[in-house]
Amino acid sequence: MKTLAINRDLILNRASDDDLGALDLLYLSDPNLSILSPLAKAGYFKAKMGQIPAEVANEALQTIFAIAGEDGEALRGGESIVVFVEEIVQHCIERRIGEERIIQIGFESEGSISEFLGNSDAWLSLDELAEVSLNKKSPRLSDVLLESLNRKVAHRKPECYPCDTDFIGVVTYSIKTIGNVEVQGFSAVDYYNEFEIGHERIELEGIEDGRFRWIDLLTKKQKADLGLGLAGDKDDPSAWIDRQQMLDSYQDGLVKECKINCFVLTLGSGALWSPDGIENDEWINNLKESSANKPFHEQQAPILTYTYRSHSSQYDEDPGTALDLIVAILETVQGKLSNSKSTLTK
Repeated sequence: MKTLAINRDLILNRASDDDLGALDLLYLSDPNLSILSPLAKAGYFKAKMGQIPAEVANEALQTIFAIAGEDGEALRGGESIVVFVEEIVQHCIERRIGEERIIQIGFESEGSISEFLGNSDAWLSLDELAEVSLNKKSPRLSDVLLESLNRKVAHRKPECYPCDTDFIGVVTYSIKTIGNVEVQGFSAVDYYNEFEIGHERIELEGIEDGRFRWIDLLTKKQKADLGLGLAGDKDDPSAWIDRQQMLDSYQDGLVKECKINCFVLTLGSGALWSPDGIENDEWINNLKESSANKPFHEQQAPILTYTYRSHSSQYDEDPGTALDLIVAILETVQGKLSNSKSTLTK
């Protein structure tokens, strides 16, 4: 019996009667069914008995991961992937006008964080969802996974910074208000080795130095309403904002929202495989299509991956019956949790 093939077939609910019969015989001599991954073992019991033992379901659930990223092929090959998180940050820069007035220039900026999976916590195993989803009904498992991933990466302080090493950050700045006046059209993008700044309607001075006059974003009427005069003193340092000042302000800002727009659902990994193990060379990918009766390694990388993209509201390939197996596992674990809670409240 080919190890890789039978694991796939059980997860996708396409194992034949002959396959199940062969596993029945194997079970007599090897009750642990060492040829199977935890998830495939759950598929075997579901196919044979119509239900999954609680301990089997619990172990299987711990080997199903949702990882912020999109390269499932690399994961199947035992490689790390790049994880993407976007953070929306509200921050401001204050400028003194005259001796007593302070005007706040309000930003709502976006940081795009890209880092290797081994350095990231932007992933979760489905056992983290078991209790949460008890009291929450969702039409789709993907909705719960996206929401849970976004909640996991939410934090109070910004993490993105422009960098050209393995941790790659891009910050896009946008000014929303100056004082009590709403402004539009300003953007600046910091790529670390490159900095672009501009406005969709007007020419900004000083852009070759990575700085600009914020006062130029205002119309004559807005300047007058704010008591800034019609032009402002071009030599006045308080009328200028530079690249470093924007970054300092960003990093002192408040994260309004973190966004993960796609994730990889991984299925059929070993009992001890974890997304962060690649840093310690703990991942194994030694299963070949021709491998027969080979034990399933506890640190084997996932054998099936599906990438979900929120903009299209679907997976790159249809997981189909694999999702049915996951739902059955969740129901088994949630039923056990419900019974435990009922016992505790009696």
